[in-house]
Formats: sequence, C-alpha cells, structure tokens
Amino acid sequence: MISGSETEIVPTVASTITDTHRKRPWLVWIILLFDVVGLLLILLGLAAIYSGRVPLNAAQRTYYANLGIFDHLATLALGTINLIASILFFAFAHLPYHYLVSRLC
Repeated sequence: MISGSETEIVPTVASTITDTHRKRPWLVWIILLFDVVGLLLILLGLAAIYSGRVPLNAAQRTYYANLGIFDHLATLALGTINLIASILFFAFAHLPYHYLVSRLC
C-alpha cells in the first residue's frame, strides 16, 4: 500500500524462504561426509564382528563377551549424539557446538 511518500513492504513467504536459505561452505560438506563414512564403517565393523566374519583371538572374544548393557547403551548414546550433532551442523543450527564438544568426552 502506498500512501504519500512512504511505502509499506510486506514480506512474502517466497522472500522469507529465500532469505533464510544459506549456501553451505565446502568444509561443512567435508565434515558431513567424514561423519557419514565414519558411522557406516563403525556399523559395518560391528556387524562383521558380531556375525563372526572377523576372526578374533581369545582375548578379543572374552572382551566382547564381557560387554554389558551399560557399554552398549553408552556406545549407542554417543553415536546418537554424534549423528544429531552432524545433522544440526549441516542445518546451521546454533546447538551443534555443544554436541560436538560432547564428542571429546
């Protein structure tokens, strides 16, 4: 609406969407790729170990046999935090710093 010398600018949905869309730097793509490849390799390694395709010596078999529920839950929790951090980092949210720092624990 134009009244006199003033103009009223009403943002549209299209302009709001294009304003919030930011191009991701190439380093973000490299970090995301590194995290995805790392996650897939870990899952593949665990699947190979628990399926018996990887030969283990006696000490290694004893170690894996003695892992308890806490060990498995801690591994699952840290993997979940890592995945959430990667997704938030890729989405440019403000929370990833705290999740990424938690990886160091």
